[in-house]
Amino acid sequence: MQEFAAELAARTGIDVGTLAIPESLSRRGNPRAAGLLGGVATLTGAFAAYSPAWSPHSLGRLIRGALRLAPGRSGTLIATYTESLVGRNVHLSAEVWIGGRSMHFAVREPDGDMPVFISLQVPGPPASVLCGVMSGVAFVSNEPLPSSSRIVFIRVQDTPRLNATNRYFDPAPGAIAADLNDLGTNIPEVDQLDSFMRRFLGTRPNQVTTQDQATFASMLDRTHLNLVG
Repeated sequence: MQEFAAELAARTGIDVGTLAIPESLSRRGNPRAAGLLGGVATLTGAFAAYSPAWSPHSLGRLIRGALRLAPGRSGTLIATYTESLVGRNVHLSAEVWIGGRSMHFAVREPDGDMPVFISLQVPGPPASVLCGVMSGVAFVSNEPLPSSSRIVFIRVQDTPRLNATNRYFDPAPGAIAADLNDLGTNIPEVDQLDSFMRRFLGTRPNQVTTQDQATFASMLDRTHLNLVG
């Protein structure tokens, strides 16, 4: 970068100092540049997370997790997503990147190597809900299952109960409404919201199995092996 700046200055006469990128400017995007009234403060807070379960042991169920968005350094936004897996809460964190009216983050455990990528719409104030898609690999599975699904985050009170009630549950009518009421929300049309959310989320993720890979390979590998042979 310094060499490029020097070459550009030599050709144009521009002061090299004016080409330097300040250390305080995030190279991954600045949330305050997203055109949000109130900036990062509009998005910070706690959210109940709802998505179809990815584990083959729980297909057809929903998983309720939690998302917390907190201000970071230099105007950044930090996302911490929590799920209850195999009897313990797993915390996945990342810096958020915001561009235009979309936000993205690839969260992972501090010592883990299994990221989950989440891409969401950026709402205007009061940012009562975030919805989008997430993708990754099913954590609780006897084989690697690349997976994707829709996900909805609904703003709730930030209390210890949010993490304590992370769980799998059946998508029966009223189940989401009961969970939101238990978290202290007061939504006048909660039954209508419950019905729409269940339709929006569905009950099964989009997944790729090792058998899918093997079937494609059985039809294509021989051709490529003959080419290099």
